[in-house]
Amino acid sequence: MGETKTHIKYEGNDKFSYTKKSHYERIRDFMNKLVKKMDDLKWKCITKASMAMCTVSGTVAASYVNAFAKNKGGDTTTATSINGAVNSFSDTVFTIFKGAGFMLALFGAAQLVTAMKNDDSDGKNRGMLTCLAGIALFFLKNVFGGIGLSLE
Repeated sequence: MGETKTHIKYEGNDKFSYTKKSHYERIRDFMNKLVKKMDDLKWKCITKASMAMCTVSGTVAASYVNAFAKNKGGDTTTATSINGAVNSFSDTVFTIFKGAGFMLALFGAAQLVTAMKNDDSDGKNRGMLTCLAGIALFFLKNVFGGIGLSLE
């Protein structure tokens, strides 16, 4: 258990030094290397996530444009165009949510069927929750309209 093994290091000119590393020292060295690798991986993930967030926020900021519309009288107003832009944006978002909800519901149903085939109770639970989340996303616009939260 507390064995020590001899490791030979060559120092040149036919000189050898013998160092003994205990089991504890080898484990400590291994854990230090592992912690360094995990720290590097953590920073890589943080860097990639921050780059993705900056890209998304930059895309959203760049896509926001004031649109000016001319009335019959000839003056330019932004009130109607901003409402139209917000409604168009919300319709687009709800359409994306509807598509994602449909795909999520299908994936949950497939998970549920597979779990029933394999008699996996945890899989049934995950499949049912995934399917319900997909259905909730699919009908999100109707739910918001039903409780009086609409952008119009």
